Amino acid sequence: MFSSGKGNTTESGREIPEWMLPEQQGRHWYGRKRKSDYRKPTPKGGYDRFRGYDAIVDEDEETGREGVDMPAAILVLGGVALVLSFVPLIKYVAVLFAIVAVVLATREFARIDPFAKIKLKGKDVRDQRFCRIGRFLAILAVVSVVASTLWGIKVDRDNRIKAGEGGTSKVLEQDLRVEFGVFEVGQDAVGAETRRLPITFGNKADSTRSFEAQIECLDGDNRRIASQTLFAPKMRAGEERSIDAFGYVDSETTQQLKTATCRVATAKSE
Repeated sequence: MFSSGKGNTTESGREIPEWMLPEQQGRHWYGRKRKSDYRKPTPKGGYDRFRGYDAIVDEDEETGREGVDMPAAILVLGGVALVLSFVPLIKYVAVLFAIVAVVLATREFARIDPFAKIKLKGKDVRDQRFCRIGRFLAILAVVSVVASTLWGIKVDRDNRIKAGEGGTSKVLEQDLRVEFGVFEVGQDAVGAETRRLPITFGNKADSTRSFEAQIECLDGDNRRIASQTLFAPKMRAGEERSIDAFGYVDSETTQQLKTATCRVATAKSE
């Protein structure tokens, strides 16, 4: 046992060994450095005295690694919102996903180092990229839902107009094509007189439609000779259908129809 020098004694006058002095508490009595309770983290690949080459991971890094990767989650939310925005029945759910993605992205931008992109290094660069892409996809999803909703309102309004009395011009312009043939008079197998005006309906729309059209024939003074309402239900897109009109008119009207001018008075589309 070594003497600690002058003044290193207890109250009873007993000398304190040198290894018990405060400045020597970091070493064993035989001089070897004690293993400290707190060890500083070493760089990745560095050497640690007590654990070899396994660097100590900081507690904050472990906590961040165990948590949710928020930028990746924002990217996924934005992608899901964009995909759902094209599904008719659940497209409004995409708006909720998009709102969550935008809020989380804004929150992440406040946390990320604003100079990380200038430095072009570190995990913050990757987080910024994911947040920007996720927020862009979310905004695109909202725009898609709003556009499809407005288009649906417009189509529904047009359909209501076409189904009413005042939509004839829209029906003929967008959906229905009408072609008139030549009024014919003939005889059937038993010698009875037959009459027919062949009219061809064509569906110009991109979907199946049902049509109702009132056909009227006018003489040289634009006076109505005869009129008849024709129906063409469930016509597929691009389909053409031939319908005979004015098959049951009297002899006087028959003679007038031979030189009459025919037109579509009203037309409806559903």
